[in-house]
Amino acid sequence: MKHNFLLTPIRSIMLLTAMFVLNNMFAATFTAVASGNWSSAVTWGGSAPSFSVNDDQITIPSGITVTLDNDLTVNGLLAELTVNGTLNSSNTTSFNIIAGTVNGAGTIDVGNTTFGAGSVLLFTGIFTTENLTNSMLNLQVAASMTVNNTMTLSAGVFNLRPGGSLMLANGGTIVLSGGSFVNNGGTLNLTSDYNVTYSGNAHIDAGLELSGTGLQNVTIDVGDGNSVSLSADLTVNGTLTLASGYLDLNGHHLVIAGDVASTGNGSIMTTATSNLTISSSSGIAGTIRFAGTGSAVNNFTLSTGGTNQATIAGDLKVNGVLTLTSGVLVIQSGTLDIAGNIAGSGTATISSSGGANIIISSPNAPTGSLQFTSGSNALNNLTININNGGTVNIGSNLVVNGNLNFTKGRLNIGSNSLTLGSSATITNYGSSAYIITGTGGSLGINLTAGSASATVFPVGTANLYFPATVKLNTGSNSGMVMVGVTPNVYAHGTSGTDLTLMQHAVDATWDIRSNISSNMNMDIQLMWDAAAEVNGFNRQSCYISHYIDGKWDASAKVAASPQGGSMYSLTRTNISSLSPFAVFDNATVTGIERISGKTSAFEIYPNPAVETLYLYPSNGRYSASGKTVEIMNISGLVLATVVIDENGSVNVASLPAGMYYIKVDNNINKFTKM
Repeated sequence: MKHNFLLTPIRSIMLLTAMFVLNNMFAATFTAVASGNWSSAVTWGGSAPSFSVNDDQITIPSGITVTLDNDLTVNGLLAELTVNGTLNSSNTTSFNIIAGTVNGAGTIDVGNTTFGAGSVLLFTGIFTTENLTNSMLNLQVAASMTVNNTMTLSAGVFNLRPGGSLMLANGGTIVLSGGSFVNNGGTLNLTSDYNVTYSGNAHIDAGLELSGTGLQNVTIDVGDGNSVSLSADLTVNGTLTLASGYLDLNGHHLVIAGDVASTGNGSIMTTATSNLTISSSSGIAGTIRFAGTGSAVNNFTLSTGGTNQATIAGDLKVNGVLTLTSGVLVIQSGTLDIAGNIAGSGTATISSSGGANIIISSPNAPTGSLQFTSGSNALNNLTININNGGTVNIGSNLVVNGNLNFTKGRLNIGSNSLTLGSSATITNYGSSAYIITGTGGSLGINLTAGSASATVFPVGTANLYFPATVKLNTGSNSGMVMVGVTPNVYAHGTSGTDLTLMQHAVDATWDIRSNISSNMNMDIQLMWDAAAEVNGFNRQSCYISHYIDGKWDASAKVAASPQGGSMYSLTRTNISSLSPFAVFDNATVTGIERISGKTSAFEIYPNPAVETLYLYPSNGRYSASGKTVEIMNISGLVLATVVIDENGSVNVASLPAGMYYIKVDNNINKFTKM
């Protein structure tokens, strides 16, 4: 038994040697002696080689051209085809090297070329083919190779060696379905327009195939759950087709300068260090979908021009800068989280039909504003979460149908309207988290008459919080109520002298409006911070004034109610019409309308006056010498305070010509200065 075991390897070697010798006994050698067809005996000076070559040795010498007049298959480990002359064929003829060696330094110009797993390419001449398919483990290319149509790398490595070159003709396509592409010292020419397609059902690491300046279309079709991972920044000048699987940016930047196909279920997998730029001049036809719930980029830029659109879907977080240069960013679904800054320039708008969410979670106040597309300006949820008391600006009307959540920071809508849908809510508002309204701006909420509780409108100015609560009483019609607040109080409601310069008031005007056209009965509560009280405002005797019928009206004076901290409030009930509201105290003079309604306990002489004005009571000369009088213009603004002399006179020589009011204690009279 031991003796037989030792002989077994020897017997095996002898058997293999015998097979090799036997094989070579049947192998033939063919050398072309004249130019002509492969199948012609004249070409070979005798019998022609088969179109199915196993182990034959075939040579085409220099100066001779052999034309393939049928498909050629080489499939033998010992087969060798040496081309020092020319081997050519029509564009549709196949040249298949399944196993065997291609050698030589001449010219090969054939239709469809296939390199199988057992093939070897030692050819160093000029190699031109319409289509090339490689599944060789390591295809060493030292030839000058041109592919006119499609190069398919289905397995193995396409290895460009020193002295070798690859050129893809205009309109050509590189298909990677399991193989890869490396350059180890050769020349890669991808300057003409070309395309890249990733297919199969496996993960693929992208490489040099995406590096050419002529890159146009890129197709991702690697199957659900698989990905194409970038190894460098990518600019798609043609169409990006996300048929299936993921395009993994892998920390690199993606520029879509062309289009995105409107079909496909693939998506983009991002990383927080990647930049995404959409710079198509004509907009994007398809939807850019983001994978998973944690997609993030550094910077996101939209520049599609005019009203051209780019549509995104899925969750995306922007950690750097959101730059909306031009066009329309359509948020089809998911959440856009702006965790960095908003660029201060740009005309692009955001379009949403109501299913999208926006979170503004910036560490500081964004530089720029968000502008929404007219008619497509509805969000589901909007969350404000800005550190350091920051503010984000909205440059257009906006509708929120879900939840408006103030975690931190403020929302400045300027002169625009922010409207809550019928089932929308506002949460977590307060003195440092509210809606800033400008002139004409308002927060609109649908109110139901007879509701058990009042509705808070968390509005304020850029400096202070001035919330209002509104309740429609039983019997009133229901409808939309809009509330805005601005600094200052004007003598004529929204115009005229600023009463807060001299009068006792809260430095704010609440503009309350509604679409309820009849049968309205409303209670309001206005709140303010003590810091808004000006000119010695007395909160122990104050009232809410309504600008109505061309004047600020008066109501019962009461003490303001503390609301916690430095906040105070007043309530006014049974309001049936709306316009500006303000808060005054018992000493406020609001303008000509109130002044002209007062009775005077004294007379003045002369009237008109030039230099001196004398004050007389009904029973003789006014006796209040030494008292201080206030001289006001017709809007109630105090222009001067003057002391009555011992003769009961007041010097008015310095006043410009015009009409004035003079007030002593609670007595007011009118005079003209010449």
